[in-house]
Amino acid sequence: MALIMNSDLVSQAVNASGYRRLKMRPGIYYGAMIKHEYDNRRITINGETKIKHKTREIYTSDIKEKYIKAVPIEQPLIIHKLFKEFKRLKPSCDDFYNTYKMLLNKYNLSCNNGLSHVNHGMLVVDGEHLNRVTDNPSRNILKLDLDAKNWFESFASLHIFIMY
Repeated sequence: MALIMNSDLVSQAVNASGYRRLKMRPGIYYGAMIKHEYDNRRITINGETKIKHKTREIYTSDIKEKYIKAVPIEQPLIIHKLFKEFKRLKPSCDDFYNTYKMLLNKYNLSCNNGLSHVNHGMLVVDGEHLNRVTDNPSRNILKLDLDAKNWFESFASLHIFIMY
């Protein structure tokens, strides 16, 4: 069965209505990056918060608006420790990724699937570590209608986002 994608929606920017900026930082959430309007329409998360967040590209310093559908993580102590140490180290652009990967290894975490989302203002941890990050890991956050014809289109890569 072929996945049918509306190419017009893939080329459209995310419709930002309903997305809000975080009031408290760092914000630590579990969810999906929304890259274009196709993602915005196909991905739904139970109890979602729709976040828009500005980041700065590491090497070019370009400001990028990121969109995320996610749920907050309760008591993410290991993430707070990692973030505090990362901020203390203040890595330069040249060693930003290596410093972050070193800290992830120290805490037995990874960012193999979400490294492209890491920028000044946002760090990412692979969603597979959710059970190590919180005492209340709810992995079943995607709203899926398994009776729908193309139910598989609603799947997404889930990550832990640290927005600062």
